[in-house]
Amino acid sequence: MQGKPERRGEATQMSDEPMCEHFNQIFIRYFGHVPEAVRMCNDLVFAAHLWDDLYDEDKVRTKAEVNRALTILWGLIPVNPFYQKHIGELGPLLLSASLKWQAANEMERSGDKNTRMTAFHIRSSFVDIFVHCLYLVGGYGYALQAGPRMWADLGANIIDKYDEFEKEMT
Repeated sequence: MQGKPERRGEATQMSDEPMCEHFNQIFIRYFGHVPEAVRMCNDLVFAAHLWDDLYDEDKVRTKAEVNRALTILWGLIPVNPFYQKHIGELGPLLLSASLKWQAANEMERSGDKNTRMTAFHIRSSFVDIFVHCLYLVGGYGYALQAGPRMWADLGANIIDKYDEFEKEMT
């Protein structure tokens, strides 16, 4: 027996709301004049957080959220004009971030604090993509000028985040 057809506005409708307002504000601040870049980065944040939650099994995710992530990864990012224009640079960065994240998951439960610290560092490599977007939207000079501020914004509360990470891993 089939259920009722979906109507616009119901809970199963995909949301355009960014997952993390902190990241969204950073993206708007540094490359808000290129809305496709902001959208791509917000989409990547959603997919990365969902992947992390599913992997760590520390947050229950709904079928709608999983569907949204797959739609983002298979449908929205590949046709995003900013991504299409810069796929030659963004593709390898995305693959590298994925490989680092997977390595970090193997390393994070190590008894060695240096290994755990390395894991904490490389698991966040997806932020390299966001900083590289500075270069893509504004060139070398803009990336040099805005980069330190963007890194500082992205690293807000990093010590607290690392302390929390250490508690979870030990």
